[in-house]
Amino acid sequence: MISDNSTFSKPMANEMIPDELHEDVTDILAKLPLNHQMLKNMRQEMRGRGINWLLDLYLRELPNYMREIKAALDADSGEELYLAAHKFKGGSSNLGADQIVSLCRLFEILAKQANMNAAKQLLPTLEAMMQRLKVEIINERQNGNDGGPSRT
Repeated sequence: MISDNSTFSKPMANEMIPDELHEDVTDILAKLPLNHQMLKNMRQEMRGRGINWLLDLYLRELPNYMREIKAALDADSGEELYLAAHKFKGGSSNLGADQIVSLCRLFEILAKQANMNAAKQLLPTLEAMMQRLKVEIINERQNGNDGGPSRT
């Protein structure tokens, strides 16, 4: 696995990238895209207000998160990538989007290592996860009882 004991100036050896990324991404893909138990708990805690507004906000922000990640990759900026991934990770952790959180952590590590080639290789995985997550959130929004506990 890729260690996060790194700095922006310490690149990872290129010959290690495929195996290490494969292991990390395989672990990430084993997670569910959305932590439904966390959302159920949030619904119970926020009975009066509900959480659909939060789900809607996240869905509206997803394109912005992706735009920032892509811009950082296009600029080959490890620092910008770190900041964009960190922001995406924070917004995603609030909803229990565990796959995205883990993948953003990996982007942060690669950004610290200035390993932009490996990060660019992960972009299609992030895009696919994001699409799957959107479907999960829309289903959660439609199937959840926003005034109280989820019916799942």
